[in-house]
Amino acid sequence: MLHYNLRYLLEIKGIANPYNFLIKLGLTPNVATRSLNGKVTQLKLNHLSSICRALHCTPNDLMEWEDDGQEPLPDNHPLQALVREQLPLNIRGQLRELSFDQLKEVRSLITRLKESENNQNNR
Repeated sequence: MLHYNLRYLLEIKGIANPYNFLIKLGLTPNVATRSLNGKVTQLKLNHLSSICRALHCTPNDLMEWEDDGQEPLPDNHPLQALVREQLPLNIRGQLRELSFDQLKEVRSLITRLKESENNQNNR
């Protein structure tokens, strides 16, 4: 079954107050609450666009595919790209456990990833 997983993405992006974040993007309080509780079944395109711009992501990043017990998807089905491995949510806590040298490596990796993305966008 395909569904939005906004709370998870907001958490791994480090958004401290997801509800206020969504309200500031123009979602109504009801839609923001339902989105964070995994109960939203549709989003207006302008809201989807605002969320993607603010989080630097695509609509696919906001969606997730979970097996619904019906016929399983073949491995080559395009929806398999939306089967998510759950990353640890406490990234800040993990960073606190790293040594200074390891943090420098993380910073270097982030810089390289951003440069790579910028190079791809400039093509």
